[in-house]
Amino acid sequence: SKLAYDGIPYWINNGVRFQAVNPVDAKLYKFIVVCPQALEWGLTPKMLNNVLDQVVAKYRVDTTRIYLTGYSAGGWATVMAITENLQYSKRIAAAVPMSPNAIDNANDKRFHLVADANVHCWYFGGTDELSFLENPQRYADSTNNYKPGLARLTVTPNRHCCWKEFYDPAFRQEGMNIYEWMLQYKR
Repeated sequence: SKLAYDGIPYWINNGVRFQAVNPVDAKLYKFIVVCPQALEWGLTPKMLNNVLDQVVAKYRVDTTRIYLTGYSAGGWATVMAITENLQYSKRIAAAVPMSPNAIDNANDKRFHLVADANVHCWYFGGTDELSFLENPQRYADSTNNYKPGLARLTVTPNRHCCWKEFYDPAFRQEGMNIYEWMLQYKR
């Protein structure tokens, strides 16, 4: 019951089917949603890579369209994965980290990998969560220093919350929800 309290699992539990029309090719895409849970804190990049290996081996996955998203510790895991090494970065077409916790110092110096792999990122943070707002601002700036326009940032007047709202397919910014936005990008 805790898993279905927020984020994408909340919407799945409430009958939403995750699919969206790609604004580039106008085709309908259906998402395979995987919500791995860490025993402590968040999944390390190696753990997340192992999960991806298992999912790709078991399901018909378009490996050119693997997207990562997560909030708080899940946002941390998302950013850690795209800044761990180029092999991991190149698996991901786009990422949507929301209110990510601070990543490890070594990873904080590797945003060139995000640019090298052309991983588009849409970061979220709230003005009432200053300790978390600094992270997505810094990460977006770090990415855009290497490749301007690769990362975008949405700052909301919220505290460390509101992921139901942002993961809702009805939430739109600049005419797109996060699913349509992700679909624009592929490997």
